[in-house]
Amino acid sequence: METTYGNKLTTLQKNNIKIIVDKLIAKGITNKFAQAGILAVVSKESNYNPAATETSYATTKNERIRAIFRKTRTLSEAALTALKQNKKSFFDFIYDGIIGNGPTDGFLFRGRGYNQLTGRANYANISKLIGVDLVKNPHLMENPSIAADALIAYFAHRLKIIYPKVDVNNFKNFNDSLNVYYDANAGSPGKHLKDVTGGYLKAKNVVEDLYNIVNNNKTATGGGFFFLIVTILAVANRKKIANYFNQQKA
Repeated sequence: METTYGNKLTTLQKNNIKIIVDKLIAKGITNKFAQAGILAVVSKESNYNPAATETSYATTKNERIRAIFRKTRTLSEAALTALKQNKKSFFDFIYDGIIGNGPTDGFLFRGRGYNQLTGRANYANISKLIGVDLVKNPHLMENPSIAADALIAYFAHRLKIIYPKVDVNNFKNFNDSLNVYYDANAGSPGKHLKDVTGGYLKAKNVVEDLYNIVNNNKTATGGGFFFLIVTILAVANRKKIANYFNQQKA
């Protein structure tokens, strides 16, 4: 059964959701609430399109930019208006000196991937975790499969730091899952309570629909054809074992 939200998703978005869910299952994250929470964060970060890099703020109101980026609060109205017209200058400025960035790293390591991975340090750390050099090739974060690996590795790493006692396969509802994964993506506990961008509300509005999607998607969640194949292999193995013991008895 498709949800209203699911009906609005493009084929590309659905395919990328399946990539993420399949890789989550392969990594042992089978809890549907956990899967929905992760997808909800992805929905507000990239809308399931890893190639959607952090965009220009040229047309964004200065008031909103200051609410999001603390560093811009020291700039005059005229200075900020001029700065935001140049994407490279803008990102180099706002990200300089944070997340492992130097003065010219901000634009190169701006938000990419399903959860908009940002900063040289994050790119370097995830490179080690997934075995892909994202520092030399940051554009690889736009690849759907690599971006999914990076997404899962990032959350696993962050949860060990900020919520070390959380068992991601023990979530009982999608709201708790969303709160944990939102905080992990934002960097610290309780961030969902202090959202200034409106991103948390966007994620919260779709998390239930996403839970219904992963809960009903038999292919992505290991049912249907996959279950049939597993069953056939299990039967075949039982026959081999039975034949082996019959031979031993003979």
